[in-house]
Amino acid sequence: MRNKLLLLGVCLLVGVALASSAWADKITEANEKYWNPKPEGTLTDVAEVEPNGTFATAQPVACGDVVHGSITVGGPAPAGDLDYYVFTTSVANTIITFGTDADGAPEVLDTYIYLYNSAQAQVASNDDGGPGLYSLITYTAVAPGTYYGMVRSYSSAYTGLYKAFFGCAEPQPPPPNDTCAGAIDILCGPVSLSGTTQWATNDYNPAIPGPSCTGFSALGKDVTYKFLVGPGGVINVTYVSTADASIYVVTDCANMASCVVGADAAAGTEVLNYTFATGGTYYLIIDSYGTNTSGTWTLTGTLEGCPVPTENRTWGSVKNLYR
Repeated sequence: MRNKLLLLGVCLLVGVALASSAWADKITEANEKYWNPKPEGTLTDVAEVEPNGTFATAQPVACGDVVHGSITVGGPAPAGDLDYYVFTTSVANTIITFGTDADGAPEVLDTYIYLYNSAQAQVASNDDGGPGLYSLITYTAVAPGTYYGMVRSYSSAYTGLYKAFFGCAEPQPPPPNDTCAGAIDILCGPVSLSGTTQWATNDYNPAIPGPSCTGFSALGKDVTYKFLVGPGGVINVTYVSTADASIYVVTDCANMASCVVGADAAAGTEVLNYTFATGGTYYLIIDSYGTNTSGTWTLTGTLEGCPVPTENRTWGSVKNLYR
């Protein structure tokens, strides 16, 4: 468990939580950032209704709802405020996305969430998988039925407002660029890409074998792109994700030690600005920090210094143009 008491002290002093070591907590976002774990649907705002501190008093919500809640007493049971929510799924293998984020001041800053099945048995939990120190669970519900989500603060030091998100989506096949074998080409010039990793799988982790070129592991779902640059080529892109973003560039997807540059410094926005000493084909992997987490994302910027293709000016090639 990473050192959160130290992180809280830094937050109170400077308003920004800085990582205390290569494997410490990430930077906590100072401003509220709205994120949508269910991009295929319209979210409905719902106010938390107390009492909801037990399974028996769990507040009913629907898939797609955003609950505006608060933690009045920090920490786990029996002293802390626990907020339970109950919802249902109707299709086998539904992907449940349950997460938290900031909701104005004062922020909880650090949440801990749990997911339970209809038997009230815990099936998943998460700490820090969402933006900053907020949480995110992505869970495949093999059987349809009733599920419970619970929100608490990490310790007694954290109280305030939060948003809780509940998304349910029927499973889809992985995208073609789920692995590097199907990586999509990025061409030189302006880069403007967007998508979701919701249906992707977790294929890559820059921390294996390590050391990680991002400074962290990346256990979320990932998608891949590839590009060709010459010596002195430059990639300058900004990656924004609703998950805790991680992005890195490798020459060999089967060997994460081939990573040449990576970024995982902030909560949801990462910047890569790198000049390639050696030309060749590189793979850009879009990932996230939390286990099996996914996000809706954008990638914008530029790629410069791609080799200029040599045209084949033979008579045979000219004739082929008119066939």
